[in-house]
Amino acid sequence: MAEKQRINKELAQSIKNYEAALRLFQKESYEKAAELFQKLAEGTILEVASRARIHLSVCEERLHPASPELKSADDHYEYGIRQLNIRALEPALEHFARADKLQPDQDHIKFALAAAHSLSGNLDAAIEALGEAVRLNPTNAIHARRDEDFSALEEDSRFQELVTGKRL
Repeated sequence: MAEKQRINKELAQSIKNYEAALRLFQKESYEKAAELFQKLAEGTILEVASRARIHLSVCEERLHPASPELKSADDHYEYGIRQLNIRALEPALEHFARADKLQPDQDHIKFALAAAHSLSGNLDAAIEALGEAVRLNPTNAIHARRDEDFSALEEDSRFQELVTGKRL
């Protein structure tokens, strides 16, 4: 009977710790979540340990992403988009800049570079890159107007001029 109580208590504690680790994971506190998942993965509650190992591997991937071998402008652009989508802005900017250097005057690269600059708070660089993207492909003005990544620029008269085509 005492053994069953000990197991039930250990199960309850494991579940409680697992839920705490999940909350950290959802808040993108991957380092702290990984510590808890690691302890749970080494635990004796097999189902919790199995799930913890899965989450631990995701934490590790997010904390230490593998560097893919990127050669072409498209490789750097696509990787930059993935980084932008998870709001890893420094790597996104770096890869968009590499893509731009390898293949200049590509409107989609300039647009992505502008979005990353806007999100990182570098509004002058965002306006400059967006201006180039619109010059290369005027439909980018319509896309920028609707893209939440440019919300930091909404009040900027230069942005308004770019997306409306009207001088303010």
